[in-house]
Amino acid sequence: MSKEFQLPREFTKKWQKALRSGEYKQTVGKLGDGRQGYCCLGVACSIAGIEDDDMIDQGTLEDLQAVGQEIPEEIPLGLINSKLSRSFVMLNDDQGKTFLEVADWIDDNVELL
Repeated sequence: MSKEFQLPREFTKKWQKALRSGEYKQTVGKLGDGRQGYCCLGVACSIAGIEDDDMIDQGTLEDLQAVGQEIPEEIPLGLINSKLSRSFVMLNDDQGKTFLEVADWIDDNVELL
């Protein structure tokens, strides 16, 4: 059965490991809160090397781009301004899913390439 979304295997496995690690505090409404809190997409930014200070009060990767932040090539385009990125915002912010639940959602809904 085909899954609706696709992401690169190597990055996605690294991201899921970080989400499941317990090393990241969760926040909502922004990629990072400046106090070691991240949304699920903020964790993706962190493992790709975006500095915490650059994520403060930025809601999405598109917001980062809008303020001139370069997005590392490691971050898949599927996480930027897409139905998939909006799904992650909805899971993290609107539905209050934990990082463990987000990682499991990836297993169920994202094909790894």
